[in-house]
Parts: sequence; C-alpha cells; structure tokens
Amino acid sequence: MGLTSHIITSASSAEPSRLKISRTADRQSILAVLDAQGWTPRQAAVRPYPFHPALHHAAFIRAWTELHAAADRARSGRSPRRIPRLRIYGNTVFIHTMNTHITAATQLSRTPQKTSNHITRALYYTGSSVPTLLQWLYAGATIYYQPARDRLEHCL
Repeated sequence: MGLTSHIITSASSAEPSRLKISRTADRQSILAVLDAQGWTPRQAAVRPYPFHPALHHAAFIRAWTELHAAADRARSGRSPRRIPRLRIYGNTVFIHTMNTHITAATQLSRTPQKTSNHITRALYYTGSSVPTLLQWLYAGATIYYQPARDRLEHCL
C-alpha cells in the first residue's frame, strides 16, 4: 500500500493481535482505501451488508458471527433442560439482508428481534437450528478464528 511508517503488531494471550500505524498520513491513506470499498465505522447507525458478485456469503457471515454473536444454553419454558441458543447482532438493514442469505441457504427463516438499543437487531436461533446454522457456516471452511468457533460450538 506504499506505507512509509512502521507497522507495530501488539499481541497478547487474551486478545487477537492488533496493528498500530504510527504516521497520520498512512492512517488516512488506509481509511481512504477502506472508504472507497464502502467501509463504515463500528457503531455506525447504518452499516450495510456488503454487495459484491464474488462475495462468499457463508464465509462473510461466519466471520461476522464470530465477532458479533453470543452463544449459550438457555432454559425453554419450565423445562429444566437447557437448549442451545445463538444470537447474531447487527443494525436493522444489515441483519435483514443477512437473514435473507441465511434463509436461502439453510431454510432457517427468522424475524429479526429488537434489542435494548434502537439501532441493533438480533437473529435468534435455538434448539436444532443452532447446529444446522453452524454446520452451514463451517462446512468446508479453512479460514476461521478457532477460539470463536469453540465458543460458538460450546453451546451444543
């Protein structure tokens, strides 16, 4: 990318590595490239689902889920038995588009649910739909973040 400054990688055992770019001009150069690709900052009111003919939806949704999902085992009604539960979060437009792609691939149709703030929505998967979704997300996958995959699969 023609960066002239040093890029420092900070690593810790608790978190993934982070890159720190020291020169302001280099940071601005990278932001310009990201903006040209339609990037929106984290916590933006509208963060559109990417559109590109070559986009592999399962891979993109897998990465998003690894970053923006919660997985646990929850009680269902009065039953003492706990069932798997997976919630994927994002803004309204993003989640509706993602839901369309998931439904087309898995037939797991969901209605995005409201959350505690006005921007975020969640797709809820419970019971047998959780392993179905995870199987689709990781089928043939060679690139994923193993600790996140372990966290998601731990609820099964």
